[in-house]
Amino acid sequence: MIQRKGVLQNRIGLLLAMLLLTAAVLSGCSGSGIKERRAAAETALKNKDYQTAADEYTQLIASGGQLEEAYRGLGVARMGLGEYEEAKEALLQSLANGGILPKESSYDTNYYLAACCYKLGEVDEAIAIYDAILNLRDKDIDAYELRGTAKLQKKDEAGARADFDKAFSLASGSFDRILSYYEILSEYGMEELGRGYLEKTLADNDKALTDYEKGRLYYYLGDYAQSKTFLEQARAANGDYRTCSALGQTYEALGDYNYAISVYETYLDTDKSHVEIYNRLGLCHMKMENYADALRAFEQGKATGGTEAMQDISYNEIVAHEYLGEWKQAALLMETYLQNYPNDETAQREYVFLKTR
Repeated sequence: MIQRKGVLQNRIGLLLAMLLLTAAVLSGCSGSGIKERRAAAETALKNKDYQTAADEYTQLIASGGQLEEAYRGLGVARMGLGEYEEAKEALLQSLANGGILPKESSYDTNYYLAACCYKLGEVDEAIAIYDAILNLRDKDIDAYELRGTAKLQKKDEAGARADFDKAFSLASGSFDRILSYYEILSEYGMEELGRGYLEKTLADNDKALTDYEKGRLYYYLGDYAQSKTFLEQARAANGDYRTCSALGQTYEALGDYNYAISVYETYLDTDKSHVEIYNRLGLCHMKMENYADALRAFEQGKATGGTEAMQDISYNEIVAHEYLGEWKQAALLMETYLQNYPNDETAQREYVFLKTR
């Protein structure tokens, strides 16, 4: 896959997206006008219309009602807009307007605040927030993971190891988390620690793991032959989206792009709803220098209207046009892409190049 940011940034982005989807709902406001504005703000936030949400929350704050929740909503909306300084200030105001004793929503607000600090490069401040959370909730797995991730940024390998060890001990049975730990640690030169987590998961849970999970673990361990065996068994039992995507990527890792294409196309014969499958199909064609076929796959994936992998497939569509020498169309698509994903620095540099063609 064409990568524009590292695994660590992807993980932070994923956790941030999860936070944005679980924003607290305002409650207890009085007055029909305030209730309507509150509902409008919540709907805009849910629909990722962050500018409208920010405007509505600003009006709620001006009304003086439910300031803790309103500032929190404003902070989340500003984060969605990539305005982290403004988001941080709003979230601090939310905490200032809260009670003395922390509520469940207070912890979430602190997670938002730490994410803002991280995005602003204030890593020490983010670590201090995770410290405070863990002083009150010493089994908070997200706080250990995120603090360990921040420590990696500080090149504190011993501290990161301790936090990830604790997170791993709490993540028993959380298969996806363990895979993400391996990815993050590998990016920062601590692959052996991550491999240890994968190997221990396999050894300790042999009977409990599904064929799909074993296949994925062996994939990350680089044993693609074993991965293929378990994933083929999983596909025979239940050829769902995740299994076919993982199986196709295993054949890609083996260099068998023709068979990977067959896996993806067979799946698409029965389910055309997953953008990621079209994206993988297009990338296989790119590897084989079949750029017209790649472009067709990317375009078909975008046409599904799905949200998963939409940023990746939109970018890859542009790359396919470039390989085909269709510079004008690539530039037009890049302009639209940057309207949707303005913080993609790689795309910004590519757009400067495209405008000179």
